[in-house]
Amino acid sequence: MKSKAIQQIIVGVDFSRYSKLVVKEAQKLAKAMKIPLRYVYVNDVFQFVGEPREVAEKKLTEKVYKFYKLKKDTDVVIRTGDAPEQLIEAAKASQLSPLIMVGHKGMGAIARFLLGSTAERVALLSPFPVWIHRGQKVLLPKKILVPSDFSKHTDTTLNQVQSFDKAFQSNLELFHVIQEPTPVVDLPIYSLVYQQIHSDDDRSFEDFKKSHPNYKTVRDVGEVAEQVEERSRKFDLVAFSPRGKGESTPFLGRVAAKLVRSGNKPVLICP
Repeated sequence: MKSKAIQQIIVGVDFSRYSKLVVKEAQKLAKAMKIPLRYVYVNDVFQFVGEPREVAEKKLTEKVYKFYKLKKDTDVVIRTGDAPEQLIEAAKASQLSPLIMVGHKGMGAIARFLLGSTAERVALLSPFPVWIHRGQKVLLPKKILVPSDFSKHTDTTLNQVQSFDKAFQSNLELFHVIQEPTPVVDLPIYSLVYQQIHSDDDRSFEDFKKSHPNYKTVRDVGEVAEQVEERSRKFDLVAFSPRGKGESTPFLGRVAAKLVRSGNKPVLICP
């Protein structure tokens, strides 16, 4: 099923220093794509204990305006509860097709240790595309890397990045890495397995090229997560679909986890 074009950006804010960079990236994207931007702050249930909800939310809204230097009529939403869940609920409440944007850091070390980062949990749970910002740059995604396994997940990603392709005429590159078998003592057996893996991959690649003739595809050999991270240094954004719709997994996968936790480029998770 074809993904909907991005019509709004939902950016999570938390008053951290890094979130200011994330906000600048969201503003740059929204302006270039000519779509509205909504700022969402999730209030911890322990904040403003004893104050009426309306008073607490008004104070937080004013704090968002001041901290991020926003105009008073800016679309700011205050929600209360678990940050990942509430960011997703805010996106669901939108009448437009949203992109959720969060930073890869911002929560305290204790919260990350106990719950996992907000970014990873949003990406794992969200039915909408999630942009996890990494690095110290604010830029438009003119060069997009799409790690590919030649499956339907690649089509999911390509459908989703069309919003960026249309807005910025992005240069897309599909990158496929052949995972070599684990070395064994028996060299003849290893050679046979090696040849079979490459032969099967060649057939998959040829079939893929027939259905995707207009995309540049680069192939390499090695450890997949490491190769993708290395290749990503030449791009503005890495986009991929680590799971299928309706699939439930306790993690994003080795490639996604490595890029989210230690990469230096923004990551777009396409559900």
